Amino acid sequence: MSGGGGRTVMPTLSSSPDTLTIATYNVHTCVGLDRRRDVGRVARVLRGLDADIIGLQEVLGPGGADLEDLTVLPVLPDSDPSEVDQLATFADALGCEARAGANLMRAGRRYGNALLSRHPIVAARRFSLARDGREPRGAIDALIQAPRGCLRVVVTHFGLSGPERAWQAERLASLLGTPWEVEIKAAPRATVVLGDFNDMWPPSPTYRPLIDRLGGRPPWRRTWPAPLPLLPLDKVWPGPGARLVSARAWRGWPARVASDHLPLIARLAMDSGGAGNHDPAVG
Repeated sequence: MSGGGGRTVMPTLSSSPDTLTIATYNVHTCVGLDRRRDVGRVARVLRGLDADIIGLQEVLGPGGADLEDLTVLPVLPDSDPSEVDQLATFADALGCEARAGANLMRAGRRYGNALLSRHPIVAARRFSLARDGREPRGAIDALIQAPRGCLRVVVTHFGLSGPERAWQAERLASLLGTPWEVEIKAAPRATVVLGDFNDMWPPSPTYRPLIDRLGGRPPWRRTWPAPLPLLPLDKVWPGPGARLVSARAWRGWPARVASDHLPLIARLAMDSGGAGNHDPAVG
């Protein structure tokens, strides 16, 4: 494994006034390939991405919290290390707004999806994708006030079986077809879906409803397993109003050891209307 010298190579996908840098990352509860749980190490990876918006999966939060509560409390200096709120730590390190989207309690702690944003989060809600007999899954559905207009961002993590994922894709496509009913200055100009889909190639049933709803395929970039990525499990998927400029797996140190996934980072432009251009090629 290369890159052990501690030198971090910064990504080249920095935002411009006309684009947003958006990432998705399954952090594996901050347990790295060395079997150490290191929240600070994952925070350094997130800082290195220099992204405007980040969707996260497999994040551990505090115990005793309601799954429907998306609020993230500030980091306390005397917090018990065994109960550290990982999302609060990330938000503090990056100076971002954050929303939790836990799907279940694991060992007494919230566990699931999360959202970080440099730009104001206007509204956010949790959406269940739970299937009977399977680990509960879900999505965060949020509106973010980006510089060029309101952006709808969905963060999700699909299940491990094919039929489960196909059912979740139908549910998520239905959600995306339902407009928000909140007081906002203007309807979202664009949509993007971020997540670990636990699936690989079309024509998998996982993708058919979402391809129809979002207007094209996402970029395919190999993100798992982190040391030698072979499978494109993670997606930054532009929908109507968003156009893909570039995308790649972020392989800088310490991302190759901090989780079993690599972060996927993309640059998107918000169009005035219509579906974005999608690049399904494998990187």
